[in-house]
Amino acid sequence: LEAAHMRAPYVCKSEAACGVPHSHDMAVFSDATQLEHFPVPAPFTIQEFHNHGAVIFKIYVLGGEWFVHPGPSLPDASATAELTPFNSQQLKLNTDPAAAEMRQKSLVMLKENKKTLVDSIVAAVAQKFGLGLFGLDLLLSSVSGKMYIVDANYFPGYSGVAQFHDKLTDFIKSRAREKQNINT
Repeated sequence: LEAAHMRAPYVCKSEAACGVPHSHDMAVFSDATQLEHFPVPAPFTIQEFHNHGAVIFKIYVLGGEWFVHPGPSLPDASATAELTPFNSQQLKLNTDPAAAEMRQKSLVMLKENKKTLVDSIVAAVAQKFGLGLFGLDLLLSSVSGKMYIVDANYFPGYSGVAQFHDKLTDFIKSRAREKQNINT
């Protein structure tokens, strides 16, 4: 990990995206020897863990629009973190008033100060992969304010997107019209 110029703490996650029981099992750790006790079979991906105030931002893309939904994540960790296994689908949102205030501040920062950056990321992913429906998981560092993409999903759940079914129907109709126009 040092050879890759990565700094502790780290997060380890299965490379299995879905379809197996351990696909959402992860762990935060600070030393590679701790992985001997990680109950998820290889292969897995290791990334630097960036402290982010226990909030992950789910970006849901639907055509040319994106929607953001703050979700629960792990609390901040130290560079000497013990092995902390968890399942990302079973995390609970911290309802403490201070945590709620931090979540709201981060959401405002993302929507206002980082909007142009998110717009360009969404456009690049849509163009590169030819997608109109996808999701991105973003973190905002509570230390530096930098944004990190930690996951991408080809058809996310769209939790919290108001009138999702109507928007999805409109998107499908729009794509069908585009195809029809191309073929005539």
